[in-house]
Amino acid sequence: MTNVKEKIAKVFEDYQKQARYVGELLRQGNAKYQRIEQWHEQQLIHFMGIVNVSMADLVRAHEEERLSTLAWVTRNLLELVIWIEFATKSDENAKRFQDDAIKDLYGWAKASIDLEKGQDPAEHKKLSDKMAELEQLAQSRGLGKLGDDYMRVSAVAKELGHDADFAPRYKLCSKFAHPTAWVVRTASSVEADTDVRNMFFDDGVLLAFAALAHLEQRFLAAFPEFKPQDGKN
Repeated sequence: MTNVKEKIAKVFEDYQKQARYVGELLRQGNAKYQRIEQWHEQQLIHFMGIVNVSMADLVRAHEEERLSTLAWVTRNLLELVIWIEFATKSDENAKRFQDDAIKDLYGWAKASIDLEKGQDPAEHKKLSDKMAELEQLAQSRGLGKLGDDYMRVSAVAKELGHDADFAPRYKLCSKFAHPTAWVVRTASSVEADTDVRNMFFDDGVLLAFAALAHLEQRFLAAFPEFKPQDGKN
């Protein structure tokens, strides 16, 4: 058990070191050369932040022997790698992902309205006004009429050529992330689940490092001549 904890601590330490390096590459590089627009820089910073939190969640879930949480976090990282690869592939892709946030918020507001029907007229009006504002914003950005047409991560994975790998891995994670019949049946099988927990943890770690690698490649492409002060030593 001590060896396992030491291994996990070392993996997390290595990840944090790499994350600091990639973060400084963006912060220092863009401050000096200003080759990444502010909106895109914020998008990349937010990507890094979510990956960092996911990695910390992965470590904690493994320590607490929570199989469903490990599967859920690993599935989130699987999606994040797809979105990050997509958004760092081109500025056009990054813009498409940025604009999708409007569609996500619109979908949230619409679902909330459906829940509020006949319950709270004041809240219903506030949400309706928000939807109208989002529709105007979408029109001003050339997005057309808003609807349920946001990008699906599975479609993007296929567009990137990862469908054969993404689909089965996503399904495997979902079988344990959701309260499926098998998860309910084996809820008390903590010892028997050890290998499965280790599998999800190892996959999650690889995905977190893959996410950082895509971000690093994006920054190195923007600042090929730049070496951050806190480099990899």
